[in-house]
Amino acid sequence: TEIIGDDSLGEAFMRAFTKDLLGKVKTLKAVGDLCLIYSGFFPDKLNRKLVDIDYFIKLGQISFLTLYRIYNTMNSVSDLKNLYFEVYKEFVKIVTVMLEIARKFKLFNEDNLLKIYERWQKTGISVLYNILRERQIIPVQGSVYESH
Repeated sequence: TEIIGDDSLGEAFMRAFTKDLLGKVKTLKAVGDLCLIYSGFFPDKLNRKLVDIDYFIKLGQISFLTLYRIYNTMNSVSDLKNLYFEVYKEFVKIVTVMLEIARKFKLFNEDNLLKIYERWQKTGISVLYNILRERQIIPVQGSVYESH
């Protein structure tokens, strides 16, 4: 996206704080949205990165929480304030729904069971747990974000 440019999402997040209010809001929104898209629809694209799905979940959550705080500080009565807070709170659930959709459309590789297991350990996302169970693998470590 042109808002992010060539920056990584982490760099874009940090640079947002050097911008005026409108630029900050646009950049944080773009970072949050892209984190949702990458972690929900294209988790395999994260394989070649130094970071994985858990990083994008955390960065997305903090982006939406920051947007909420900006609107809250301005005493905004905008519905966006509440929307951003809900997206922050329900980020993992949204990613879970998106992963279910991605699974139906075969947008990620279900054969890399080690990667799926690692992602489940980091996130506790039920879709990943279910893939493992379907393959007769019984995950044993507790989840970080979501209960089963």
